[in-house]
Amino acid sequence: MWLQENAFLDEERFARSYAYGKFRSNKWGKNKIRVYLKRLGLNENTVEDGLNEIDQEDYKNLIDKLIQKKVREVGSIKSMNEKQKVIRFLLQKGFEHDLFINRIH
Repeated sequence: MWLQENAFLDEERFARSYAYGKFRSNKWGKNKIRVYLKRLGLNENTVEDGLNEIDQEDYKNLIDKLIQKKVREVGSIKSMNEKQKVIRFLLQKGFEHDLFINRIH
């Protein structure tokens, strides 16, 4: 197909663009992006290539910003219920538990 031969239809390029866009615009974590890319029928290697487009330092900085935002909304995180709200929020956004659990205090 002419489109594929001339790189107009390129799954890897699409995966990179999709992952980067969802991370930047929607503030999604890698787990959520992975699920959506797989729903679109992309293979695991292509999905991982797309996720590698996200800079790890930017990823961690976004986690910190989202924690701060949610803590402001909740008011504090002194009780277990308040901490669980922050945890649920980050999990729903698709972030990995082990990357944020120690940042919540």
